[in-house]
Amino acid sequence: MRILAYCSWFRPTLGRDCGEALLLGLERRGHELAAVVGHAGDAAWEATCRRRGWRYAPTLPEFAWPGKRWARILDADADARKRLEDWLGPLAETRPDVGFSFFATWIPPAMMRLPAGGFVNFHPAPLPMMRGYFPEDLAILRGMRSCGGTIHRVTETIDEGAILAFTRPAKLERWDTPDSLMQRIAEEALPDIWNAFDRLAEGKTRERQQDPAAAGDVGYEALYAYGAVDWARDDHLALHRKFQVFRGQDHRMLLKADWLRRRWVVWDWELHAGDYVGEPGEFLGNLAEPARGGPAPVVIRTTGGVCCVWEYEPYVKEEGSPEFVDRRRMDPTRVMAPGRRYPNASTVQLRPWKCVPRKS
Repeated sequence: MRILAYCSWFRPTLGRDCGEALLLGLERRGHELAAVVGHAGDAAWEATCRRRGWRYAPTLPEFAWPGKRWARILDADADARKRLEDWLGPLAETRPDVGFSFFATWIPPAMMRLPAGGFVNFHPAPLPMMRGYFPEDLAILRGMRSCGGTIHRVTETIDEGAILAFTRPAKLERWDTPDSLMQRIAEEALPDIWNAFDRLAEGKTRERQQDPAAAGDVGYEALYAYGAVDWARDDHLALHRKFQVFRGQDHRMLLKADWLRRRWVVWDWELHAGDYVGEPGEFLGNLAEPARGGPAPVVIRTTGGVCCVWEYEPYVKEEGSPEFVDRRRMDPTRVMAPGRRYPNASTVQLRPWKCVPRKS
């Protein structure tokens, strides 16, 4: 079977390049790569494809835009339609049997129609329960113990096509960030993806439509709802998960918390369990230990103890930011290495806020 593969820059590459491993496995199974599409400017992926002898086609710059924006431009701009047609021409000449998107960006409808058998996609979460852009993030935030992926048909509505197969689940670890979990989900899925294409080539695939009643969204709005600390409800496990997600990957969403009647961006904190004085969310004071070039560390009462916030700054919603996005990009040096704890100051001795027995 001739496959048109579309693999973008955000494919998992922490342990091994899952895009390269995927395509090599398909070739070993006897499938032929008609062409490989990659994100414009992804020099590493282009070099990999050329080294492997795969016909490579970088996307147009417009592929980086939101799909709805480009769709509006294509409807109104004849020049934009001509650019897309010229770009699709050489791909159409490869005559693919089926297209496969693996961590790809938006696919224009005209591109979906190139392969005779349409496009298939790998979504790194179970469908229809977890449709959208941030399934790994929501899996961590919701405390899921494992998460597997879904192989499904591509339609013009995101993640709603018929399901071909589910992939084996990957176990979530306590120190996972979205990137490290995405890597594990993709690696676990590879054998199931290869088997799914074998069955597709043999005509043995059994497809089933998704149940709309079971559908759930894991887009920007759902993720942003977790972006602020709720001192009255978040236990230390929930706080840890929020730190891992919002400090472990740049979503243009920041980890936020309130104290002293203000909202702050949190860059680093330490959680200490115990029965301390005060009520959840109460500001208990500053630490004498110096912070790293910023304001003095503060101690906040939590539902499970106290939180020592080492690094923070005032939160300001940028003008023009969408309702569910902070918009500001995180400094790359502030993003945690996937699967690792951010290197904070040495564990503090909380003498002024030592455990105090509660009154019965």
